[in-house]
Amino acid sequence: MRTSREARFEAIYRSYLPNVKRYAASCLGRDEVDDLVSDTFTAAWRRLDDIPAEAPLPWLLVACRQQSLNHQRAKRRFVALVEEITRSRPRIEVELVQHGIRPDTVLLFQSAVESLGTVDREILVLSAWIGLSDRQIAVVTESNPDRVRQRRHRLERRLAEQMRSADRAEDEWRVCGHG
Repeated sequence: MRTSREARFEAIYRSYLPNVKRYAASCLGRDEVDDLVSDTFTAAWRRLDDIPAEAPLPWLLVACRQQSLNHQRAKRRFVALVEEITRSRPRIEVELVQHGIRPDTVLLFQSAVESLGTVDREILVLSAWIGLSDRQIAVVTESNPDRVRQRRHRLERRLAEQMRSADRAEDEWRVCGHG
């Protein structure tokens, strides 16, 4: 049996979803609209008692704008982190070589990492370079810990396979007398 709170939220959701989606599309790129709308209505559910009964749309649009600003700040922080890691790459490469990892292997790994999508790269950075657990990554990325664990395992398998494939190609190159 639905409560009056659930019924009110559903009525607001059904009535204003198209308007919130249009506004969200104007705030962020189309690929982020669904996340922004979801975050907006999550905030609406949490603060349902604060939404004015006579005019919910302005409240929802303010919430959408605030969520959009949060998304933009998070994106800027992530870009800054990636830039910092990129700037520190030469130092990391030297350290890896000093620890006995062949320079060509370092380059192969870099190439594999660069081929990753944004989400997978973020999980790799948070996991391997910063040392966060799956639960901590889930908090940072506002995701489900099980989903993070699944993505991380798939990512690790994919990177390992790329490295094995590169090693096989390198071995074949040497066998042919080129190395």
